[in-house]
Amino acid sequence: MIRGADGGVISSGYSVLSNVGEAFHAELFACLHAVRRAPDLGIQKVILATDASMVVQAVTFLEIDRSSAHGLIWELKNLLSTNFAAFDVIHNHRSCNLVDHNLVSLGASLSQGTDPVVDSIPFCIRSFVAKDWALVYDQ
Repeated sequence: MIRGADGGVISSGYSVLSNVGEAFHAELFACLHAVRRAPDLGIQKVILATDASMVVQAVTFLEIDRSSAHGLIWELKNLLSTNFAAFDVIHNHRSCNLVDHNLVSLGASLSQGTDPVVDSIPFCIRSFVAKDWALVYDQ
């Protein structure tokens, strides 16, 4: 999900991921999709917020990554550094990611081979959009 500075949703999406063995890899794929989409929307400054502390560590770590996700991490770092005037990577508490977790559930319920759903905010999660934003600023 991509939000503007005012907290409004600019873009969101979900899809089924196949052959992803770790939650860490799934989170990296989600971050990559958002970071690839943001320049198309004219976004020049980005804050990549995730509840996966491993993603924050991997993206902010200056050494060469040698994990099984090194290619995904390299691509994410490269996209952030080349496509944006400024970026930051932050950790949000899991309770502040209700929308994302519901989008993941929707993606997991799709059949294999189903096209990704992009730029759509399903009605069933709209109530979580405002709750997430409020929780981020209550911390």
